[in-house]
Amino acid sequence: MAQVLLDLAKIITDAAQTIDAECKARGTTFPLLDEPFTPQSEAIRDEPAVASLTAVLAAAAEQIMLTAWSPPRSLFDGAFGFHTSSAIRTAGAVNVAEALREAGPKGLHVNDIVKGTVVDPEKLGRLMRLLASRHIFREVAPDVFANNRISSLMDTGKSLEDLRANPEKKYDGTSGLLALMECTLDEYFKASSYLTETMLDPVTAKSDSTTQAAMNVAMRTSDDYWTFIDKPENAYRLRRFGVAMQGARVMMPEIHIVQSGFPWKDFPQDSVIMDVGGGTGHVSMVLHQHFPQLKLVVQDRHQTIEHAKEWWGTENPKAIQTGRVELQGHDFFDPQPPRDPPALIMLRFILHDWADSYAIKILRNLRDAAGPNTRLMIIERLIPYACKADDKTLTVPGAKEEMVAPEPLLPNLGIVSLNGYLADVQMLAAFNGSERTILQFDNIFTKAGWKLVRVYRTPASFATQIIGEPI
Repeated sequence: MAQVLLDLAKIITDAAQTIDAECKARGTTFPLLDEPFTPQSEAIRDEPAVASLTAVLAAAAEQIMLTAWSPPRSLFDGAFGFHTSSAIRTAGAVNVAEALREAGPKGLHVNDIVKGTVVDPEKLGRLMRLLASRHIFREVAPDVFANNRISSLMDTGKSLEDLRANPEKKYDGTSGLLALMECTLDEYFKASSYLTETMLDPVTAKSDSTTQAAMNVAMRTSDDYWTFIDKPENAYRLRRFGVAMQGARVMMPEIHIVQSGFPWKDFPQDSVIMDVGGGTGHVSMVLHQHFPQLKLVVQDRHQTIEHAKEWWGTENPKAIQTGRVELQGHDFFDPQPPRDPPALIMLRFILHDWADSYAIKILRNLRDAAGPNTRLMIIERLIPYACKADDKTLTVPGAKEEMVAPEPLLPNLGIVSLNGYLADVQMLAAFNGSERTILQFDNIFTKAGWKLVRVYRTPASFATQIIGEPI
């Protein structure tokens, strides 16, 4: 018998049929791999009913493949996965997606793709064939390649002439997604290759120091990542990182902060919201626009706040002039400057950069500045378990995943949750940081004097709002 294959196949068929019905009801088609990516054609995936079905379908498809496939092959395909990463990085560096866009749907021979570069066409062709076999690019004829839906995301939209004339400005004026990808494939990828060494070395095995991460071994530096990219010789990396953070905002739009159901409108007039580590204040801008009754304090490093002043001076100078928004230089490892206790303290994608000992220090400083009615909001990924769990913290309202995975799927839907686990390992390799489960958040909250009381989930986003109150 092969009942498990039949069960998984039924999940796939049922999900596909329901998605087909949803598409027909909306008069649209489900996007195909061979079509170029456009936000408009992706709209069907954002429909809540379709989004949940595609998650179940993808989880079942991967599980049926791995159930049917040879275990040794699966293991070694996983072990060899880093070659795919190298091929993607090379294709990006050679500007393949842009060359293929200029060539059109008939594609381009590798000999023509590499014209004007030092790249060997035969070597590039081998990398391209690997990527095409992973459905990234298409091989339309021997050694002739074209873009598909996935590879078209690698296109900056710029001309080859411009890219080759100004390579240092490759990502300027783009969404930042490609800069984020290149950061991942450069220093983070190299850091991950030394993760095993740092985990087995007695000096670094149990260290949570930002200067004893795998990145330090890979980059041969005793500096933490932030100091490392600030150095003059890393000017390109720093510029790319700045654009990459814009890409992170594309993946996690600021507007999500008002879409989770958190009762922002219930705060009384002139309630103070502290945006700690808030960068230039893009999230606070959204809050100011939607909830003008709030007073907002944006805190970050002094040099970042100088950029924030320029940005607010252009985008909304009135908010600064009227005192509705305050920009304050401050290091969150230091005690908070004296002020009346705020209504809410918010940290958005800050704690994942830091190991527990650092995160607890940050939260303890904020606890010292809190009043009895102050609330804490941590906006981060919430990493699910890969098993069924009966953890007491899952009784916190909103903590338990709403979607129940049908048998025999993994409770976390496997590949659907993969991005979170990959991000977690990336934080570990680069900073000794951590994405966290609900239990891990509960632990650092408690040690810093906070009680975890609620979780708000944003539809179609992996960002969650984890709420604490003073103990």
